[in-house]
Amino acid sequence: MHPASLDDHPSYEALSYVWGDPPALVGCINIVDSPTAGVHPEGLFRANEDHAHPQEKSYFLLRVTASLHCALIRLRHPEQSRRLWVDAICINQKDLREQSTQVGMMTRIFGQAVRVVAHLGPEQDGSEILPSVLKKIRDHDAYRREQGKGGNLDHFWDELEMSHTNLEAWKPVRSFLDRPWFRRGWIIQEVLLAKDIELYCGNWELEWGLFEGPARLAAEYAQLSGDNYGWQFRAAKGSHKLALELINSRRSQRANRHNLLELLDDFRFFPVTKRQDKIYSLLGICADRDDPAFTVDYLEPAVDTFIRYSKRLVEKGYGAKLLSCAANSRQRFDGPSWVANWDDKEFPQTRLTSPAESSYYSASGDSPPVMNVLPDSSNLQISGIMVDKLEQLSNVSPSDNHRKCRNDICAAWKELKSLLKAENPYQGQCLDEVIWRTMICDKMGELLYEHASELARSFLTWDHKKMSKETESWNEVYGDPERVKSYFPASEKIKRMHEEGFMQTAVQYAGTALNMMHWKSFATSIDGYLASVPVSSLPGDVVCVVMGAEVPFVLRPRNGGYQLIGECYVHGLMCGEALKMSGLEVETLTLV
Repeated sequence: MHPASLDDHPSYEALSYVWGDPPALVGCINIVDSPTAGVHPEGLFRANEDHAHPQEKSYFLLRVTASLHCALIRLRHPEQSRRLWVDAICINQKDLREQSTQVGMMTRIFGQAVRVVAHLGPEQDGSEILPSVLKKIRDHDAYRREQGKGGNLDHFWDELEMSHTNLEAWKPVRSFLDRPWFRRGWIIQEVLLAKDIELYCGNWELEWGLFEGPARLAAEYAQLSGDNYGWQFRAAKGSHKLALELINSRRSQRANRHNLLELLDDFRFFPVTKRQDKIYSLLGICADRDDPAFTVDYLEPAVDTFIRYSKRLVEKGYGAKLLSCAANSRQRFDGPSWVANWDDKEFPQTRLTSPAESSYYSASGDSPPVMNVLPDSSNLQISGIMVDKLEQLSNVSPSDNHRKCRNDICAAWKELKSLLKAENPYQGQCLDEVIWRTMICDKMGELLYEHASELARSFLTWDHKKMSKETESWNEVYGDPERVKSYFPASEKIKRMHEEGFMQTAVQYAGTALNMMHWKSFATSIDGYLASVPVSSLPGDVVCVVMGAEVPFVLRPRNGGYQLIGECYVHGLMCGEALKMSGLEVETLTLV
């Protein structure tokens, strides 16, 4: 073990690996401590205690996890020394102050390393042939590009005899991308900061540059092949999705381009062991990492860490987005309702304000945000308009089986139609259109073909051979067979839509609808507005348009203030309409 200063730019490699869960200490390694180093990490025990001499080297034994023991044996050079930085060895895991200091240096540790060596474990599930599979994919991709062939994924994989139905051919790829290394929170900055990466698995090793291209193609296809309709992103927690996110992030050089809040939202599904590490594992790659308030402190309880960072994010002007993130925490904790529980294992992306849909809504018009944390308090003061109260709610949870998607959409239609009040603010509008747009939170914009209702109807009948079965389902909705018959497009029109590529958009509509239905309930307000609200909403909750926010929020009176329940879509209140309504005023509210 040799102490070194990063200011001296030492030459070393940094190890990236998975600790294991739980971190059982099953292996032992020898630590050689020179007499001048003075390094005596806590937790080691001297192996040559009886023969120790002030001028002699001291030998210590350190217990390590099985995964680290395996990695060190694999990485050992047979004939020469190798200098590695390993967190479990170089950081005293029993000293929280030292951990805080070292973790604060991770940007430099991994950024200055000659390379990052990633050990993904022993060979298993066919991983020994993975390099040859990746080479075959890479060579075939290069050949198709030279020939000027199109980018049809199905054709590409059929030519390789690796269609999604060939499970045996895909086994080594799927198993490899399913390894815990691709799901570890700390991996993100280790990969993005590295000058160079070398992957080790069993007896083979591979440079990242040779792995990245074919692995990205494979991950994309593995992601899509299991779900023809494309709404696999609603779950967004599969290992293939995480592997693809990691590969694409390094490919696009995302380090230092996004602020901390954006990264927390983007990488929400990557798990960590310590709760604070959800934040700390991303500090090294966020654009605002030099903010003096963004410090590492393992002596501080996790809840206090979340509150401290949230206060600073409000000060930096990210309060509105923070409310969306906090509102989507599935597991509440002992902090204020406006603070996100970043450690939530089921933390969903902000459905209405995801990066792809940034500025799509403008519920508060161009009003600037007015938010501040009250002094000597964890309460957040905001400005907003209390528009309406929820009156009736109905929950429709979509099935994970895509074959039942038509039933899910049909059930959602029934619920929304039953919620729609005779007296509503949509007089003069097509009510079918109001229902279908509410179902997708009106998220498809220019992709809408004539009307949302036509997209929905066309999707539900896109396989016209099943028309009779679908008609039976819709007879229950309308109670009028003749109206149902006229409601669906004719077979000839469906065929034309297929030829025009329209059905792809219709399928996307269905995916959007099912995606938006997760963790949501449909509701109607006292004034008759149709809405998609958090599943935890209750009758009597308030719909509030928060100044500076793109979407309305559901609030619940509590302890003299309001508890934040979640962001919502209210048809007819998403484009600044509340600011123009008579009798409504901007109020100062306190979130507790």
